[in-house]
Amino acid sequence: MATARLVRQQKTRCDSKRFQSETESLEARCVETQSRLGLTKRRNRWRLARSRAPRSTAAPYEKCLSISGSRGATCLQACAGGGAALKCPAMPSEPRRHFSMLRDFRAADFFTLGNGLAGSGAILAFMRFCAGEQARFFWIGAALLPVALAMDILDGRVARLRNEASPLGQELDSLADVVSFGVGPAAMAFAFGLRGEGDALCLTYFVACGISRLARYNVTAASLSTATGKVRYFEGIPIPSSLLLVALFAVLFALGYRGDALPLSAWQLGPISLHPLALLYVAHGSAMISKTLRIPKL
Repeated sequence: MATARLVRQQKTRCDSKRFQSETESLEARCVETQSRLGLTKRRNRWRLARSRAPRSTAAPYEKCLSISGSRGATCLQACAGGGAALKCPAMPSEPRRHFSMLRDFRAADFFTLGNGLAGSGAILAFMRFCAGEQARFFWIGAALLPVALAMDILDGRVARLRNEASPLGQELDSLADVVSFGVGPAAMAFAFGLRGEGDALCLTYFVACGISRLARYNVTAASLSTATGKVRYFEGIPIPSSLLLVALFAVLFALGYRGDALPLSAWQLGPISLHPLALLYVAHGSAMISKTLRIPKL
């Protein structure tokens, strides 16, 4: 009798342990299933929210998927509420590489720097001529401007040959062109003898047109370029064409027309003195910013 009772108790214990083990296994499966269902729901909510969100706010939803637990669900709810840029928790981003100007230089950029250096040297030479009236400094300045043009042509050729276009190079090119083909020719005209009040206004207008023309080119270059990346035509005459004015004033200087002996003399408009030659700079500047004048690029 006692033996039978012990057998029944042992069997009951075994059945209880087996039931407990099966229960724990079932609970683990339920937790795993709920976790999978929760992840699926989160993904579905993310896909739905991303399809409704603008393109610019889709990136935060991708960050929310990488967050586990309730924080990820909170992130998704916040992003789905329309405040992705403001409500989503900030995610750690990759450390930004320190910008090194010399390391980011391309071969063409050194030619662009040569352009700017030649233009700066020309301006200093014209200033030295104004200080001492020594003709050799005028000729040094006049000779440096064609050197700047050669550097400007070479930097574009080198960039296309090496396929090395960069935003840094584009900005460098524009700044160098302003110095060499905007301020440089204006400084030459001042050294030549266009030093009246009206002359100064004309020369300032010319430089302002050159700056505006280069800014417009930087903005519209992408829309005007072909599949190969080359611009089809210029809107307005390009700023290096100011070397035509440089050549004209160099010829006049060689013929002895300088200072008070300028051709067409000067117009006195009340307190303002204006040389008619200064109007050439006004016409050239207006042609640079023209919208309808289109010059094919060779």
